[in-house]
Amino acid sequence: MQLLEKKIDDWKFLRVIKKMLEAGYMEDWQFHRTYTGPPQGGIISPILANIYLHELDCFVENLISDFDQGTGRRKNTEYQTIS
Repeated sequence: MQLLEKKIDDWKFLRVIKKMLEAGYMEDWQFHRTYTGPPQGGIISPILANIYLHELDCFVENLISDFDQGTGRRKNTEYQTIS
């Protein structure tokens, strides 16, 4: 919820998401509580997945920009002596 609160300013929408996460599920006409995350196949699952995957994409882009620094490959001394 902290990630959602950081990006979304509408407290009514955040309350709806929180209630959907706490809603639980029905199986064989019996109610079961969910202890972690949204129920599989729930309507909120794709929305939350897209939000978290966006954060993962931003994190990986930062890693790539730090990793791809440099002007070229190092010279291989053994190859240079042979050629």
